[in-house]
Amino acid sequence: MTDGKTPERHTIDDHMFGDFYAHDHDGDADHDHDDHAGHDHGDMDNSAVEEAIAELPEADQAATRAQKTCPVTNQLLGSMGTPYKLTVNDKEVFLCCQQCEAEIKANPEKYLQ
Repeated sequence: MTDGKTPERHTIDDHMFGDFYAHDHDGDADHDHDDHAGHDHGDMDNSAVEEAIAELPEADQAATRAQKTCPVTNQLLGSMGTPYKLTVNDKEVFLCCQQCEAEIKANPEKYLQ
């Protein structure tokens, strides 16, 4: 529960990933989480993340690990399956899922830094 000023925070799994991968609901990820049906964040483990990343070409695997999180949702890349690669404003970026594409294209300056 929040005081209305502090963003509510949910984590994928604090015991495994710590606060670094926390998912804020502070307006930065204004997309409908219903689009992520079937993705069970709470049961995600490191081996499942690595399996999802391993589906990418080797160079993309390294880039995904360096980026770590989706710029739209702040979700750990690989936590929702194979990361989705996209070029926005001449910059390659990985997203947690294809559903984030519309949001990043609509507001690239908000998510790309």
